Amino acid sequence: MDRKILFILLLAVTSTVFAQTNILELQHKLRTTESDKDKIQLYLSISRYYQQKQADSATFYAIRGLKLATQLSDKKAQGQILYQLGLINIAHDNLSTAHQHLITALEIFNSLRDRKNTILTYEELGVIEGKNGNVTKAAEYLNKAIQLSKQARDTVDMVQSYLKLGCIEELNDNTSQALVYYKRAEELNKTLPLSKTNLAILHHIGKVHLKSGNHAHAITHFKKGIKQTDNPTTAHKHITFLTQAAEAHRQSGNDDSALIYHKDALAKAQKYSLPEEQAKVLIKIADIVKESSTDKSLEHLKNALSIAKDIAHPKLAAEVYRAMAEIYRQQERYDDALFTLEQQHALLDSLFIINKSQELAGLQAKNALIESTEKLDMVNQERKFEITIAILILLIVLLATFLIWSNANKIKAMNIRLAESNQVKDRLFSIIGHDLRGPIGNMPQLLSILEMDGINLEEQREIIGILKQQSEASFEVLTSLLNWGKIQLQGVAVSMTDFQPQIFINKNIGVLLNQAKNKSITITSDVPAELSVFADASHFDFIIRNLLSNAIKFSYPNSTIVIHSQESTDKEMVVFSVKDTGAGISQEQQQQFLRTNIDVSYGTKGEKGTGLGLLLIKEFIQSNGGKIWLESEEKKGSTFYFSLRKSAKP
Repeated sequence: MDRKILFILLLAVTSTVFAQTNILELQHKLRTTESDKDKIQLYLSISRYYQQKQADSATFYAIRGLKLATQLSDKKAQGQILYQLGLINIAHDNLSTAHQHLITALEIFNSLRDRKNTILTYEELGVIEGKNGNVTKAAEYLNKAIQLSKQARDTVDMVQSYLKLGCIEELNDNTSQALVYYKRAEELNKTLPLSKTNLAILHHIGKVHLKSGNHAHAITHFKKGIKQTDNPTTAHKHITFLTQAAEAHRQSGNDDSALIYHKDALAKAQKYSLPEEQAKVLIKIADIVKESSTDKSLEHLKNALSIAKDIAHPKLAAEVYRAMAEIYRQQERYDDALFTLEQQHALLDSLFIINKSQELAGLQAKNALIESTEKLDMVNQERKFEITIAILILLIVLLATFLIWSNANKIKAMNIRLAESNQVKDRLFSIIGHDLRGPIGNMPQLLSILEMDGINLEEQREIIGILKQQSEASFEVLTSLLNWGKIQLQGVAVSMTDFQPQIFINKNIGVLLNQAKNKSITITSDVPAELSVFADASHFDFIIRNLLSNAIKFSYPNSTIVIHSQESTDKEMVVFSVKDTGAGISQEQQQQFLRTNIDVSYGTKGEKGTGLGLLLIKEFIQSNGGKIWLESEEKKGSTFYFSLRKSAKP
């Protein structure tokens, strides 16, 4: 947590502050301006506005600007937007994607000999390496930035580079070296006008003293920051300094002074309508008072949770649930502790999916740039050919024809390989996110219960049994995943064999029994034990598990799910069905399913479904020579049908 806070504060100081920009005004200008160059800068400004808290919106506007800049062959704007995409991904810890964007931006700025933006890009590459723990590589990037700043006699950039060098050393617990860099930044900054950089220096020096146990020095620096930021324009930083001063007092054993500073921070957050800061301060206060009054601690945490939900901040809400679980454990309220842990893990799972979506959006942005650049390069080549035609018309026509044909084949082959590679990647990520994280995600919750006092032997055995069942299911899914991935990558056909479906049906009913019990759902199957089909057994296992899981998710409590099989009219296929009496599927969603689209939906108790499972089910059934279809009516339930070849064995 400290590592992330450190870099968020550094980014907030070293980047231009856009939070006070009127977003409605920017969007109005974007709609009304006719200049494409102005539109690019507006896309960039709006992306910066959303950078810290709404990564999806920030990425969306950056990609729009990148496409327009590419169409206009505006290299500098392309570099600036790629740099912005790097900052977005750094802010949200997508470091690999951020590195790719910044390296591409660096190539553009170097080709343009744009020293200022090259310095900024080197600095952010240093930030990434520092966050990854690569101190040597981080220092290499930042020293390059310092050398360029010295050549340009740019003291402002030198200060920023020394700050980030100190930040990296601080992250890796080299506090003495960090303090050396911060002091250099402080000396250089004395020659500059008063700015927000002064606050960054005060904050970092105070943090180093705090880490080193020099609480008095830390408090002195934090108090200076408090004094300099006591106005509405720097309210966020004022609250940060107050909470840091509180932490220094608490580490020195003075909880009463810590509470005074935290309560002051809470009052300021309320005064300036900063709900996220209010919630964070409430968490801190709850942590202090829990030793004397768990009830008061819970009251503060519930207020924080209410705020987190109001501002739609799932990460903050997950942090509150974790703290509440600790209090419930302290009070021996184990049911409440388990419930809050489940809520926390549900939020963390949703954040995992969001992060993957952001990574994919970043990759799409880079692919869009590559594709657009290739097209522009081809256009430029054609223009050169047209100029040369006037000199040697026949020779150039023949040469141009050959080159176009050769390039077209190469581009076509590259696009096919890229599409295949992306398809395999997307499918693998889909299975990992949809089918493997679920069982594994439940294990920490069950282990947390085992750690609790007051669990009797029978309950321990029951939990261990569930853990064994979930781990076996996870192992099987992982094995199937690796085998399937190998098949996809190597182009090997599915492994068809004769097997009895009832074995896999009963196994998966057992795996999902606890999930069904939670909603008082009964699962029945009339599939005969002697029935045999000819298909890929691992595919059937995946299909029946996901259809059954979806049926449970979208069924109402106290209902029944029926698994049925019958021969097709031609006696060559076996038709399986999974029927529920749950929420049903709208006509629009059914059409999306038939078009192989993915749609996010929610179960009858708020369970989240991404639609990835159904997409994979269709693929597996088709690869086994079968078909899938459904019948559904909203609020009355759904029946999914799929067919597989009947075994030739008697």
